[in-house]
Amino acid sequence: MPSSASSTGPTGSAKSAGFVDWTRVPFKNLFPGIRAQLVPGEKLMLARVHLEPNGIVPEHDHPHEQFGFIVEGEVDFTIDGETRHLGPGDYYAIPGGVRHSVNVGPRPAIALDIFSPPRDDYLALPDAPNARGA
Repeated sequence: MPSSASSTGPTGSAKSAGFVDWTRVPFKNLFPGIRAQLVPGEKLMLARVHLEPNGIVPEHDHPHEQFGFIVEGEVDFTIDGETRHLGPGDYYAIPGGVRHSVNVGPRPAIALDIFSPPRDDYLALPDAPNARGA
């Protein structure tokens, strides 16, 4: 079926419809052992987050809504003081302003996060050297 969608650039920006080629989306280092590939749109942002073994996302909060799920691996995720062990397919929803953190187990994990609005602080981070998606 023909499509009027154009291909996306390396950032996968949703400002032009198309598909995301993860091999062309650079990584951003968020925390030690935690890096993400970001695909911003006008009102939301997709983040494919790679979590290294024993990595930690320290407790924090932000004004953005954050929804997501675990794609592979396992993590201990704490939201507003409640901790749950999450694995592939487990989903989480975090309203803006709610404190949360993640502890990664002995194996790597990948999470897919959706932020609204996009996280300008993450987008402003420099690309990780020699780090493209796979």
